[in-house]
Amino acid sequence: MRIRSPWWGFVILAIAIFTAIRIFTPSQVAPQDKAVEARAGRVSTTPAESTSSEGNLVAQSAVKMIEADWSDLLRWLDSDPKPSEDEIRGRLLALRSKWAEMDPILLAETIGSLLNAGRDGSTGMKFKVGLHGFLDGWPTLRVFLLDALVVADSETAAAIARRVLDQTKSADEYAVAMRSLTRDGAANAGNGELLDRFSHALRMPEWQTSGGFAESLDLARTIGTGSAVGQLLRWDGNPALKSMALHEFAADHPAEILQALQSESAVDPATRANLMARLDPAVPEQLAAIDQYLRDPLRTGEDASVFLKSFPLRSATTGNRLYSPAPAPYQMEQITAGDQAALSLVDKWVSDPALETMRPDLLALRQRLGEWVEQGK
Repeated sequence: MRIRSPWWGFVILAIAIFTAIRIFTPSQVAPQDKAVEARAGRVSTTPAESTSSEGNLVAQSAVKMIEADWSDLLRWLDSDPKPSEDEIRGRLLALRSKWAEMDPILLAETIGSLLNAGRDGSTGMKFKVGLHGFLDGWPTLRVFLLDALVVADSETAAAIARRVLDQTKSADEYAVAMRSLTRDGAANAGNGELLDRFSHALRMPEWQTSGGFAESLDLARTIGTGSAVGQLLRWDGNPALKSMALHEFAADHPAEILQALQSESAVDPATRANLMARLDPAVPEQLAAIDQYLRDPLRTGEDASVFLKSFPLRSATTGNRLYSPAPAPYQMEQITAGDQAALSLVDKWVSDPALETMRPDLLALRQRLGEWVEQGK
């Protein structure tokens, strides 16, 4: 048997120690593990960055959806056979409701981009105002886009509306764009800007056959100042539209119509007589102005007769309006108080020899007012 030297044991011990070190020392990362870590490092984000990225994707998706809706709508409107009016109305109402669920700022900005692109289509529908100032009839698809702005962010919508107002040649577009400047809140334009915009519309005779233009005349009542109605009094446009707008204004704002009539001399006498009949006899200042009007030595018998047959004039139109609530100017208590004040004034007129030439009209007016006062008890 062969006997090993002591050195051989030492070698075996060294090999064992080296092997143990290899076993218990962490090995190097495998190449494929390095690649995984590298990829993980490149895509790793903070929670805020991840949320922002998701928000951008959602916004981009919403914009693309609105743009797709718009393109589909344009193609559908040009299809053969052309959709019926009821089909068009239904689709536009559904689309406006769908868009109303989206982010209001994103919706406004996207509508602004679509308006800037200039594409349009005719619906064949008449301009019609529905509940709460929303449209129920859109002559063109651009008018529909401007209508959809009412559910969008008000400040962004107002900025878009101003660009349209500065550039459009369409009375209907102008009328609907103005609505974005009359909404409650910070976006509401001041009276100065509204008056300038109103004045521009009145200077456009080619617009006077437009349904949107007719509705836009109610802007004077919305502003509600003597300056606003003064523009209407000086306007030489469509007589029927002018008369309706003046009487709706006077019914809501009798003090302001009096102010305007006192400062505007070039007013048709019959128009002045009927508007003076709109004043409220229950208000002392207006009652005094009524008395002064009838006693004016320059008042012709014809003008006085027009006034006495109308006074106190309380007829009122109703229906949806583009910029403000439907007219509802007269309350029963106000009417009763006015009838009593008017009857007292007429009694004085009847007994005044200076007004003898007006006596037949005065007696008829006194009888009418007496019946009204009795009915109001």
